[in-house]
Amino acid sequence: MKKLFVSIFIGLALFVNTAFAQAENEYIMDFADILSDSEEQVLENEMARLSSTYDCGIYIVTFDDMGEYGYGEYEIEDFAFDTYMEFGLGLNDTKDGLLFVMSMKERDFDIMAYGKGNEAFTDYGKDALVDAFASSFRSNEWFKGMKKYLKKTEYMLKWFVKGHPYDRVSIASKTEGLPMNALRGLIVGLIIAFFSGKVASRKRSTVQKALFAYGYIDSSDLKISSQEDNYLRTSTSVRYISSSSSSGGGHSYGGTSIHSNGSSHRSGKF
Repeated sequence: MKKLFVSIFIGLALFVNTAFAQAENEYIMDFADILSDSEEQVLENEMARLSSTYDCGIYIVTFDDMGEYGYGEYEIEDFAFDTYMEFGLGLNDTKDGLLFVMSMKERDFDIMAYGKGNEAFTDYGKDALVDAFASSFRSNEWFKGMKKYLKKTEYMLKWFVKGHPYDRVSIASKTEGLPMNALRGLIVGLIIAFFSGKVASRKRSTVQKALFAYGYIDSSDLKISSQEDNYLRTSTSVRYISSSSSSGGGHSYGGTSIHSNGSSHRSGKF
């Protein structure tokens, strides 16, 4: 009953603002007015590009105070879900998307995924999205934080379309900055170089002993038929071999905690 009342209330309270905002912007709705017009346009263009490229709606909605719409301090996730549904967000019949909601008075946020978004943005991935904007938001640098958030969002979408959603499993096999295969190659190369150095050191020691002993050898007894110096040079090459965790065209993805209403969340304070 409460959700029905709240949905009607949101619809009436924001009818004019929503109609205007969606006429101008489809993906960024800044009801809290924390962004300039030019900043909104930059974010709108970027989210439109991401949504079109990856077929998954990417949205940001800001409010002054979710309490004005009947939501309590710990109900940001319910607020995000009702906002998603009331505004008709998401792409395709499955309403695929990712919504970032902010309530400025309480400094509450929620990252909500739905449909295909649940696969692309795992629990681990949502934590990484928070890490992307957290430091900027603490300084009230909203635009800067949102740009970082969207950059990380695209990074995860790229992983997803390749069949490797961003989660603990995929990170363990392929780090963000350095592929694991390259890391293994580097380690192997260092080991080879280490033992090659040991061998060379022993050879130098043997040569030094031989030269030292040579001073006590009668030159008339020394017969040298031939002399050949060989230098062993060790080189290390690093080769990255791509791997896929999917088979038969399906996705292999890990931990996403999905609510009974089909949404998944990561909420907190900023």
